[in-house]
Amino acid sequence: MTPMDPLGDTLCALAEKLQPAGIELIIGGGYGLVLRAGLLAADARTGRYGFPITARATSDIDCFLSTHIIIDGAKTQRIAIALEELGFTARESYFIFERTVDIRGRRETLQVDLLASDVSPEYDDLVYRKGDRRIRPKTYGNLHARLTPAAATVEHGCTRTDISPDGRGVFVVVPHPVSFIVMKLFAFRDRFESMNPDMQGDAPYHAFDVFVVLASVDAAEWDQGRAILNAPGVNTIITEARGIIQQYFKDVYAIGVVRLVEYASGTQGLRIREDQAQSFMSDLTDLFALADTTVP
Repeated sequence: MTPMDPLGDTLCALAEKLQPAGIELIIGGGYGLVLRAGLLAADARTGRYGFPITARATSDIDCFLSTHIIIDGAKTQRIAIALEELGFTARESYFIFERTVDIRGRRETLQVDLLASDVSPEYDDLVYRKGDRRIRPKTYGNLHARLTPAAATVEHGCTRTDISPDGRGVFVVVPHPVSFIVMKLFAFRDRFESMNPDMQGDAPYHAFDVFVVLASVDAAEWDQGRAILNAPGVNTIITEARGIIQQYFKDVYAIGVVRLVEYASGTQGLRIREDQAQSFMSDLTDLFALADTTVP
């Protein structure tokens, strides 16, 4: 987080308000990758393939609510109160919140998106779902989360990190890199296959994120990631993720690889060589055990 980081300042203020209630948000999406890049920089970690560990700019904060939060109306109400105290208003169905701030003399909109993986059947009596789009606790109706099946592993292998600028202990949680990869694979597929041209235009940067996250994985995270991909209850989503890899990232001519290389060059000013792309595809196949798996 930098002195002119309005998203970081906002997240720190929100996390600090929630901390007394024992609520720690899981930060995914682009800002989660910003936090991960900061953690890796602190460790002086270098990337695989000789590729720099980077994080692109983002305009919102994706906050994932863990199971123990989304089943608890008192906790979701506390989040709603904290957002209101910070000047946020609900833009859509109580899971997208916005506020307008002044940044260097310009009016900018900050957005907080609330998301959650579906809960296991043992908690079904504690939640209300609206179709396949939203979930909330039965005991509080004014804060929901967007149902995100691709986040099935988001609570596995996370890293807790202090985001306060002065080290006073304001904590959020950053997902394991494998969880980022799974979510980004789905994001690429869904946007690439969308009939909306604007959504299609977003597909390449999600492919690029898959590459950047995999490039940052070290040996310990690799072993943890293999265990996460085989965790109970996630088989359906991981099987689908393997199918996305086989369809869009199987070789250097696959559209996912072509789009990430184009995005890196055209938007980030980074050249991904063919040997780096080959190493990326080999590692992605190995991590998801595709050589040993039959994907329908």
